[in-house]
Amino acid sequence: MEAKQWTAVAGSVVGDLHIKRNLPNQDAIAFHRLPGSSSALVMAVSDGHGSEKCPRSDIGSALAVKTAVKVFMDSWSLMKSRLDGSEAVDRPSILASIERHIRKDITKQLIDNWISAVDAHSASVPFQAEQAQANRLLAYGATLTIVFLCEHFCVCMRLGDCEVLIVDRDSKVSRIAPRNKVQVGEDTDSLCMPNADKRFSVYFQGSDDLSLDSNQLYLICSDGYEKAFESNAGFEQSAIDFAKLVSSGKGRETIEQEMETWLREYSNYSGDDVSVGLLFGEPQLAESAVPEEAVDILELSNQSAETDAAFKEDCFANEDKLTRHENFNPTEMNEKP
Repeated sequence: MEAKQWTAVAGSVVGDLHIKRNLPNQDAIAFHRLPGSSSALVMAVSDGHGSEKCPRSDIGSALAVKTAVKVFMDSWSLMKSRLDGSEAVDRPSILASIERHIRKDITKQLIDNWISAVDAHSASVPFQAEQAQANRLLAYGATLTIVFLCEHFCVCMRLGDCEVLIVDRDSKVSRIAPRNKVQVGEDTDSLCMPNADKRFSVYFQGSDDLSLDSNQLYLICSDGYEKAFESNAGFEQSAIDFAKLVSSGKGRETIEQEMETWLREYSNYSGDDVSVGLLFGEPQLAESAVPEEAVDILELSNQSAETDAAFKEDCFANEDKLTRHENFNPTEMNEKP
């Protein structure tokens, strides 16, 4: 069977309330087509906490998605070589070992690499108060949600209150994990928490599971998107509507053209920053798809302090073949929330 070709479209806008308060967008979203495979894609979204205790959380979210892409880039070649060189009878055991590696090792790498990136930034842009330096991780606090898809398996990882909705060919919607019942108010799991690597919700699905090929669309979003809906039913219906649209002849083209307009509409309802990424299958790789080793970083903050803005410019422009897009953004097909 020919491997499914996955296509990515993503966008993000600063929230209406942040615009009124002259605050930067706290979200960041990125996707990357992995080298050596036309079908493997990783997408990450992060939502900075944005509170007074987290003055650099817009930087924290940008570092989070960059870290996520890099970790999967570094891990993919080994995972791919093990799978490509295996016999069909050995595939289940190899997939099981990869799942264990993701749950135990990659979760830890994500946190360790994010902390290293935070330390590097705080060293180059020192805090003025010693207390702030002591609480540096909190200052950069952010969530992180990742979806990785390839011909052999898919994995969804969530730390915090961003969401992943999966739509199958029967228009059935599922989430990767239920809401954290111990969450209080607006508090959520964060990269800055102790033992953050153990707080990830991980969903793994191997290629031997026939339902993997039936998955039609993955919707990854920050909580600002979900907040725009009055009910969970409306939220899930939006994912179904996206799936129906991308299955039409000009679905992808329409989404790319209307993404920013749709997201700004959603922000009118939630007031929060809104980020949405879509991963969906196509019969073959379109010519306009993301080329190998190109990364789309959708960075929302152009209102940060000069030092942070300079850091972001240095972090994303012309580094590791990163392609930067300003304010590229998604949509509404169902009833307004």
